Amino acid sequence: MATLQRDHVRLCREQIRFRHVARGGALREVVIADAALAALVRSLRRARPGTERLLAYRTGSGWREVQSENVDERYRELTGAKTDRRR
Repeated sequence: MATLQRDHVRLCREQIRFRHVARGGALREVVIADAALAALVRSLRRARPGTERLLAYRTGSGWREVQSENVDERYRELTGAKTDRRR
């Protein structure tokens, strides 16, 4: 998820289509209809020129790309799990 790129996403009004090659070479396609999420993804696609990555967050010193470790850490915080989200 953290490695999603801008070209993996297509937007049509309130609908977001994520399409990318996942682990093991499997094509993964997910369509979500959500106006707030579509607005967020639109904003992320416009922000931060010079990078292909979609997911990022702003800090006091600028933008940082989301890394897999960030997702794993947050997953453990939210779930109390001892391992990462892939296990």
